[in-house]
Amino acid sequence: MPDAAGTLETLALELGKALEPLPEILRPDMFARLGLPLPSAIVGNGGIATKLLEAAAKAGELPPKITALATAVAGGNELSIISDGAQLIAIISQLVVKFEELGSALNSAANSLPPADKAVFQQLAAQLPVRILEYSLVGYLAERLPNLTTTLNLLGIVDKEVKVPATLETGTSLPVVIPRRFYIDRLPQLLSNPVDYFKQVYKLGLPGFTGQELMEKVQGLLAQIGFPAELYIVGGQLTLEAYIFKIQTDTSTNPPGLKFEINVNGAQDFDRDYPFSDLWKGTVHVHAAFAAGISGTLRPPFELALKPPSGNLVLDLLLGIKAAKSSNEPLNILSLTKGAKLQAKSISGSVGVNINLGTAGGSVLPAIQIGIEEGKLIIDFSEGDGFIQKMLSGVHVQADFGLLGAWNPKDGLRLQGSGGVEVFIPIHLDLVIVQINGLYFKIAFSTEAPLKLGLGAQITTNLGPLKAVVDGIGTNIPITFPSNGKGRLGLADIDFKFQPPKGVGLSLDTGVIKGGGFLSIDVDKGEYIGVLELSFQGFIDLKAIGIINTKMPDGSTGFALLILITAEFTPIQLGFGFTLNGVGGLLAVNRSTDLDALRTGVRTGAISSILFPQDIVANVTRIISDLKAIFPIVEGHFIIAPMAKIGWGTPTLISLELGIIIDIPTPQLVILGVLRCVLPTEDAAILKLQVNFAGGINFDKGLLWFDASLFDSRLLVFTLTGDMALRIGWGDEKVFIVSVGGFHPAFHEIPKDLTGMKRLSISLLSGDNPRITVATYFAITSNTVQSGARAELYAEACGFNVFGYIGYDLLVQFNPFYFIADISAGLALRSGDDEIAGIHVHCQLSGPTPWHAVGDGSLEILFFSISVGFDVTWGEDAPSQPDELEDVLADVVNALNDDRNWKATLPPNTNTNVTIKKIELPPDQLIIHPFTLLSVSQKIVPLEMEINKFGNKKPKADTKFTLTNSEGGTPVYVNEEFAVANYVKLSDSEKLSRKSFEQMKSGLQFQTTNDILHGVELHKDVTYELSYVHRKKNLVIRLRIFKLLSAAFNVLVKGSAVHKNAFAVSRKAPTNPPAKVAVTTPAFSVVNVSDLALAGTNTFAASEAEAYAIHDELVRKNPSLKNQIQVVSQFELN
Repeated sequence: MPDAAGTLETLALELGKALEPLPEILRPDMFARLGLPLPSAIVGNGGIATKLLEAAAKAGELPPKITALATAVAGGNELSIISDGAQLIAIISQLVVKFEELGSALNSAANSLPPADKAVFQQLAAQLPVRILEYSLVGYLAERLPNLTTTLNLLGIVDKEVKVPATLETGTSLPVVIPRRFYIDRLPQLLSNPVDYFKQVYKLGLPGFTGQELMEKVQGLLAQIGFPAELYIVGGQLTLEAYIFKIQTDTSTNPPGLKFEINVNGAQDFDRDYPFSDLWKGTVHVHAAFAAGISGTLRPPFELALKPPSGNLVLDLLLGIKAAKSSNEPLNILSLTKGAKLQAKSISGSVGVNINLGTAGGSVLPAIQIGIEEGKLIIDFSEGDGFIQKMLSGVHVQADFGLLGAWNPKDGLRLQGSGGVEVFIPIHLDLVIVQINGLYFKIAFSTEAPLKLGLGAQITTNLGPLKAVVDGIGTNIPITFPSNGKGRLGLADIDFKFQPPKGVGLSLDTGVIKGGGFLSIDVDKGEYIGVLELSFQGFIDLKAIGIINTKMPDGSTGFALLILITAEFTPIQLGFGFTLNGVGGLLAVNRSTDLDALRTGVRTGAISSILFPQDIVANVTRIISDLKAIFPIVEGHFIIAPMAKIGWGTPTLISLELGIIIDIPTPQLVILGVLRCVLPTEDAAILKLQVNFAGGINFDKGLLWFDASLFDSRLLVFTLTGDMALRIGWGDEKVFIVSVGGFHPAFHEIPKDLTGMKRLSISLLSGDNPRITVATYFAITSNTVQSGARAELYAEACGFNVFGYIGYDLLVQFNPFYFIADISAGLALRSGDDEIAGIHVHCQLSGPTPWHAVGDGSLEILFFSISVGFDVTWGEDAPSQPDELEDVLADVVNALNDDRNWKATLPPNTNTNVTIKKIELPPDQLIIHPFTLLSVSQKIVPLEMEINKFGNKKPKADTKFTLTNSEGGTPVYVNEEFAVANYVKLSDSEKLSRKSFEQMKSGLQFQTTNDILHGVELHKDVTYELSYVHRKKNLVIRLRIFKLLSAAFNVLVKGSAVHKNAFAVSRKAPTNPPAKVAVTTPAFSVVNVSDLALAGTNTFAASEAEAYAIHDELVRKNPSLKNQIQVVSQFELN
């Protein structure tokens, strides 16, 4: 059980291993390794030599203690881990004392040195314990994690010597001795303020920046991985060249920056993993596409400019690091032996940049992310002893959390997610007036301090009729790491700050006034929540909820507001038995309406959190969560939602809570409500019907929708459930659906937000064992009429159960009337889901003229099974009925003669810039703008496709229709959405599987280009008249007419009111538009079943319906092709 060791013991073990080589290091030449060789005057100082020997002897005691603790950890012996860990920590502490004594000896010896040397060595003496620890830790990390340590060296967190591989030849000598340093105090500044950090470390952004230290570390990093690089000065500029790229200081700017060149073509994808250890690994992903000769500059603070020699530069670079166990077990981040643990599934980080540039410029977007996945804090004192066991033996708390932090050079570090974990430990300590309900413990990461702890309490007090709950009051404990290494906890510093309560709850009961309220404050999230509920002797009930946000979801500063107020009062008579029982409203700023969440809320009951919510103080968590999900923060939106509660009857038998949501500027209207019906009385209800519903019109998407769901409803004692939905779409997605209880099991064209609809059902027995349920559904689409029902019986006892069912699924055709139904029934004795004995019947019944039944029945007993099939037809054939005919050609001609079907649209590369006055014209005339594209489109019938029906009628004569341009040329077609089932007879399976609407040819466009065609440009001189107005003499003095130079004209035009207008064309055109995205239009082909080869020439079609028309025509001409050819999408062939 290696995880039995706590964090303290684990750190002690790793620190012991880092200090283990010290007996060989604690010699007089150690000071040279620290960067300051001892002067000859004190090399033989007896005090220093003695203390070095004592420290080396103490370090010699480490190996057996390290071995003992490692053995205990490997064996999972918790008592030995604690004991051996304490002994190792004691030895390390005594060793640090020896380091301090060595520093004192060095300080005394330095008194004999010249003043300048004395000050330097006495400063080293004061820092000697920290410097020795840093030297050992850096060496240990370089040995265990060399790639990571070299990267930290480049970032300035670590200083260390460079180890050049023996096989690497380099003409530039690298520094042999670099004092090892570990600047842990720099890490918070790097994350929070990288601009100032690099000024401090490399002087980047200061006039004195030379780039030498930075380039030396880059050279060292390249040498560490075996990549040769040369550092030299050319033309007075320091240059680092590594064959495929070159970096130089750029002294042309003030302060100086960097410039670089990349001299290699990039057109490849590169992915590789670099294991740092058994636990840690690094990942590199590169996608590059650019030509050789890319040049760029880096100017302070972080202005990166890249320029390819020609074409475009595309570079996606992602560097990642992740710690995770291969066994998928959690990692221990912090732990206490036989106590608490802070775990995570993985710890990860990534550094990325996305570059997309052309010769005219582009974008460079850097980003860094850090994350903790599936974090978990576990506090378990069930195995404690002594006082802790008596006080906390029953405490077992587990809290989940996640952390995602994003960093960029401009904004520094921003944390998302929980950023830490907080647990609540109940203790229920009663102090008469005050009760302490429990204690909070919090550990978090923030930009203010690398680590932040928190302790808080939840307190309840009773003051007569007033009760109060104060939640989360306590203290915050930020932990930082001072640069001098001297804090209240050694290397770390600790502080205590008052933590105001994050929530205050009040309840009041004076007899006349009853109610309560709750106030929640989350300073870190910038969120403030208030709830109030008051009742005045049952005459009026007031409820109010408010949410204020001062931070946006991405962490940026902003503002969002949501206020919900309702008032319910003694019913006011409106006439005809109707009463007004309540009013209310919702107001939101910088929040929008999430229609998907609202539709989900119809089924889950979340809309009850909007319309007159009940017992809001007790249900505040759920209500606030629902409000934030349905009305998310979106800048630039404004919501107003008036509400009313209407009743009927005295006392109220039917009530309707209704609200209207207006979301500005979204072009949509939403109505939501809750209908309640209790008959005959609430005390003795035979029928209790409660329905959540919501509906709306989205003009932007062209969609009319309505959803409803039964909840907490019953007939007598039988539970009622079910969903209902309506969809009518006329925008990009053409759809027509009405459903009560769902759809036929074989129907595939279900909108994604209607999957999982509940059947309209009634439970005839309460509970799950035994149970009898009856469910039904009814649905209408553009292709089908669907219906079905199913009854189930289940009873279980002694490990066995009886399961029975009977049901049908029905498809209906009305003209002529015809139906086909799948019927199934069965009864079985089972053990779990394994059938012991049973009888099952399945058949397909169609009719009524004639009736036809085909199916099978089976009897199963243990290992034996008997099955009998049947196929029976009875009854007379339906008498032939004369088909009702429709002159489709006449309808098409009338549609083409209708001016409303002729349309003139502007090409995408132009704009009218004016408003055309409405002109009254005779009915037979049409006026269009000269720039526009003229087109005609009818919606009577699809063109170029054979039809065999027209709705419920039959085409009178013509069954295929074509439009041609009398001027000749290749026709340019216009498409419209058509319901295929209105024009082609479909089988039952096709009705369920084929698309309801498809884009097909409907008309012609009478111009073959979208560009404006114009003649030769004419150049004219621009002249203006200069005049003066003499105010005193009231005279106008005209001088002469001047010719305006073209350069001056362009300047004046750009400063004119027309050019500066927000609607000017020049302002609409983006300066650096994104690349156009080409979307391939779906197409279909008729192919052979055997090899998917094309079944002939001209077997392509733009729509599935047109492809099936080609398929049917081929089969009609050659019946042997039946079942030998099929329609497939072009995507399946490519």
